[in-house]
Amino acid sequence: CIVTVLNQGLRNGGGVGDVLRKPSKDEPLFAARVVYDLLFYFIVIIIVLNLIFGVIIDTFADLRSEKQKKEEILKTTCFICGLERDKFDNKTVSFEEHIKSEHNMWHYL
Repeated sequence: CIVTVLNQGLRNGGGVGDVLRKPSKDEPLFAARVVYDLLFYFIVIIIVLNLIFGVIIDTFADLRSEKQKKEEILKTTCFICGLERDKFDNKTVSFEEHIKSEHNMWHYL
């Protein structure tokens, strides 16, 4: 029953009221039906779907920050020997020359 209500409610216009028959204002349970339709809309459509989308967006943000951290490490540290960029400041070989000629990572493949 719950799966059917969720399935029909999410596929048809964003509310379960589109699938159920239209109630008359004269029926004794009209107010309960309006509350049921609104609760479905608020709980399922707004809260649950926003939680799911929030988890997805947060996961992609974490992946992006991890990628940026790895790229920053590759820019400031030699991939092969682990020496940092500031160790080459006063040397005869610059950091760029070191990672392009002495420890080019593609030469190790």
